[in-house]
Amino acid sequence: MILKSFISFFLLLVAIASVAAQSKTVEAAWGIQQAGNLKTHERIDGFIRSISGVGVKAPVIDNLVMEKGDILEFADAYYTSAGAIADGSGIVTRLKAVKGPDIPYAGLSNPTIAKPYLAGGEVVFSNQPNANFKLLTRSNDKPFSFPEEITIVFRKMPGTEYEALLSGWGNYYLGFSNDNIRAGNADGYLTAKAFPKYFALCYLHARYEANSIALWLNGKSLGKVSTTDISRRLGYGVGIETNSTDFNWVASMFIEKGLSDEERARYFKAVQSNYKIGAMPGLPYASEVKAVKQSGKLVASYQYNGANAEAKSKVAYQWWKLSPDLSKQVIIGTGMSIPYQKDVKVAVKVTDVKGNSWMFISGQYN
Repeated sequence: MILKSFISFFLLLVAIASVAAQSKTVEAAWGIQQAGNLKTHERIDGFIRSISGVGVKAPVIDNLVMEKGDILEFADAYYTSAGAIADGSGIVTRLKAVKGPDIPYAGLSNPTIAKPYLAGGEVVFSNQPNANFKLLTRSNDKPFSFPEEITIVFRKMPGTEYEALLSGWGNYYLGFSNDNIRAGNADGYLTAKAFPKYFALCYLHARYEANSIALWLNGKSLGKVSTTDISRRLGYGVGIETNSTDFNWVASMFIEKGLSDEERARYFKAVQSNYKIGAMPGLPYASEVKAVKQSGKLVASYQYNGANAEAKSKVAYQWWKLSPDLSKQVIIGTGMSIPYQKDVKVAVKVTDVKGNSWMFISGQYN
């Protein structure tokens, strides 16, 4: 009888241990699943999956390495061209956030050249006024607090060496002036001149404080712009309310606090692990676009860039004229040449022998 009771008690202990082990296994499996949901983002079959689990197609030019990174560890709001929502013609209507609120198009319904559009997975901004994305979340008396840091990943495109890259209440001011960078406002210049390489994917990072803006280009410090007149940020924005420089936008990050030097170093590594900084376009494009005066005409001149030979019969031209300024520009020709006149520029789009093409590349106004 005693032996039988002992056996029954032993079997009961085994059963309890088995249930406990199963419970731990379930808990461990749940823990793994939860940890999996906390991944920032990863590349799976050419799709970007954010922490929300929503996938959007990766850029055609493949700027994004999409290795596991730490951008979301630092950024309070994060947007990429991969999340751009476009209509059937490629016109972008909204920027879907990786983190933060979505940003709608807030510019003119009919800007003088075109609304921002997708080309090779990047959002193209042209040299024109008021074609931007903006969402204001604060009032004038309650702007975001200093210090703040922002990053923009982009290609500086030819067409103009001046005008703004960011501005307009949804963002701080950041722009160019010939061979230099301006920050804080249109009159805040870097002491040591710096300028991005045309066509190369790059990132410009700025730390805004009450009296100065520290700048980095591709992780390299450029020094500071000193100014007491810094336009404040009231929300989230990509693009410019005033005159835009020519650029292709790939990503923006808003960091609503100051980073330490150690944190910023780790953050820059995350940016560089997620984007192919320095990469040139993978699709054919024209460079050195100029309107050359010849025998009473302006003739388009350019250099072809591409892995395959150019299909010369498929090159396309656009001749633009100021009428009278950037707020009103009109196309006056689509051939290789036009009669000589002032205040015009030419844009060129090339195609290779395999039918690949990218976008119109603009020259400067004469």
